[in-house]
Amino acid sequence: MALRNQIPYSSARRRAEPPGPGRPPLSRAERGAIQIVTVALAGFGIYGFATGSPSTVGYVFSVLVIAAAIVWLRRAPLSDHLAIALAIAAIVHLAGGLIDVGQNVLYNASVGPFIKGLGTHLLQYDHFAHAYVSFVTAFACWVMLAAPHAAAHHRRELVILTVGTALGLGALNEV
Repeated sequence: MALRNQIPYSSARRRAEPPGPGRPPLSRAERGAIQIVTVALAGFGIYGFATGSPSTVGYVFSVLVIAAAIVWLRRAPLSDHLAIALAIAAIVHLAGGLIDVGQNVLYNASVGPFIKGLGTHLLQYDHFAHAYVSFVTAFACWVMLAAPHAAAHHRRELVILTVGTALGLGALNEV
């Protein structure tokens, strides 16, 4: 009887519990997004090494670090759209840095005239890719970090914090 009071649950029951506090099982869309990113990492990694791209390790590592951060911060299932949008962001990032276009990478590919005043082309993959990834990152930061704490009287500050976090992550990516 004393042993029963000391061990309230069997070890088999403890193994069946979720991996951590507040971490529900992955949704179908999240599992699909993980599969997409896994295939993209393998495919772009192989392509990068096969073509001798010096940035392969950096790009693959950055996607893995961001994926680990998402897993660590996730406390509720992500919406289907956000899960897929994050997978697309990973693909856009990997493609931009590893696919060769002429003598350069896709990030530097452009269409249209060069604008001297801006020092860039009007339409460049880099601009669209970073705008998309920044938007998705800001939305993911809002969903995972701010929304659970968004009381009506602190919402403006949390929006500013979320946008700042997304911009900071984008700037960190440029280093």
